[in-house]
Amino acid sequence: MSDSDAAPEFFVVDGDSHTPHDFGDDDALAVPFVAVTPDGLAQKTVFGFTTKQGLESFLVAAGYARDFHAVETLLQRAAAAVAAESYDEDTVRTLQSLEAADAIPRYYRSLGRHGASSEQVANLIADYNPLLGAPVHSALLFRLPKYHGVPCPLGGGGAVYPDLGYFNFDNVTTSIAVSTLTVLYDAKGCPPTGKQVWVTTHIPDLRVWPYKFNNLASSAIVL
Repeated sequence: MSDSDAAPEFFVVDGDSHTPHDFGDDDALAVPFVAVTPDGLAQKTVFGFTTKQGLESFLVAAGYARDFHAVETLLQRAAAAVAAESYDEDTVRTLQSLEAADAIPRYYRSLGRHGASSEQVANLIADYNPLLGAPVHSALLFRLPKYHGVPCPLGGGGAVYPDLGYFNFDNVTTSIAVSTLTVLYDAKGCPPTGKQVWVTTHIPDLRVWPYKFNNLASSAIVL
């Protein structure tokens, strides 16, 4: 079992460390900004923040300054598209749905090239044979824990997904594998809004404390 597969034991919120005994499920769910990093999970720790400024300071110190500002830029550009009335939801829904549908067979072909099963995808992303090509180029959302089931592939390169319902994946995500930073939000919208989980590594089970975020993801940004 990798470090990222181990259930977190500590939730550091605004610098104060908590355990499930003093910071329950409802407390954890109420934290508006959550950051999940490989270094943190290696220490069985997830980080939470009550302000965006706190989140930004943490991500900059952890080496994710470029990613944070890239997400902010995408949010601003999405808002500008809506303000300029250049956002047509029907067109966005059609294009994003087609891309996701096309990505599913590519995902399974990639697993076949590597001789791997879906539940092995998290380790495969980190250790794949480069001569066979990367197995994932973005983010994979799964309905079941530990990367089981048919995934919802979200392409990266700087993409905003205002409604996971376009892929019949609204409020059903239970695990996620990523090859790039991905932000999950618990509300639909363009730009996305609500509680945020910044994912820089794989999460095999969003049901566990302190995530408590299974079946809550409604929109996303993928770098």
